[in-house]
Amino acid sequence: MRTMQLARLALLADLHLHARGGEDAGETGARYARHLEKVTREMAAEHVDAILVAGDLTQHGEVAEYEEWQRWRERWEHLAAGAGIPVFCVPGNHDVGEKNHVSVERVARFEREAGPSFFAVDIAGVRLIGLNSLLLGSGLPREEEQWDFLRTELGQPAALPEPAPEIDPRPRPRIVLLHQPPFLVHPDEEGDDYWNIDPIPRRQLLELLRPGPGQAGVSLLLAGHLHRPARLTLGDMSCLVAPAVSFGLPRGQQPEGWGLVTIESDGSAGFQLREIRPGPEEQ
Repeated sequence: MRTMQLARLALLADLHLHARGGEDAGETGARYARHLEKVTREMAAEHVDAILVAGDLTQHGEVAEYEEWQRWRERWEHLAAGAGIPVFCVPGNHDVGEKNHVSVERVARFEREAGPSFFAVDIAGVRLIGLNSLLLGSGLPREEEQWDFLRTELGQPAALPEPAPEIDPRPRPRIVLLHQPPFLVHPDEEGDDYWNIDPIPRRQLLELLRPGPGQAGVSLLLAGHLHRPARLTLGDMSCLVAPAVSFGLPRGQQPEGWGLVTIESDGSAGFQLREIRPGPEEQ
């Protein structure tokens, strides 16, 4: 029985938007805006089903920066005729605070200005679960709310895609969008001050995401934060890490860009890196 492509998703990360006309924007903000212009043109040509942004929408999590985010979001939502293209985002450390120092106020500001920091929604033939990775291990009341949400979401049977007898009849794949990848090299690695999720919440997260009795599990994670593209694996689960739209790390050694993610009905995923080629003004 053949598979079918269920979804085409644009995966962006680490926009680091500055406030329009802000004191710290200058050439840096202008360069990031040029990158987004190029990405916008490319996404329009790819006819994606949704645009996903894996955190660090803003540089400082300020209201004026979220206003800039809203301008881009509204523009993307109108890239296609008819119903338009839905845009979904989760927070990053620049939005809500650094790992283990997440601010209640900044989480509330993100949710007020950009939408829920964790959620679940159907996109084309897949189920998208958005998570606030900065809450994990934070001890904030919102963290336990997110754990309860995730347990409930994963405990429900996944709906079937639109019926088609000749197509693989398995339930729609579940994918997770978050800012930090759970680990950088190995799921049992030590925690650090910045890049990965700490071991205790990481273990809890991965145990929840794995398939088990009465639990469908997750086939794919989509992340950012590293400012470089990567593909990590844990058994049958993969984590695709998008390059940064703003700047690669190490600077000058990693590309800026975005990723085109395709999801098949058997849960497999394709990942095409789309690099941003520097224009004459950046040579």
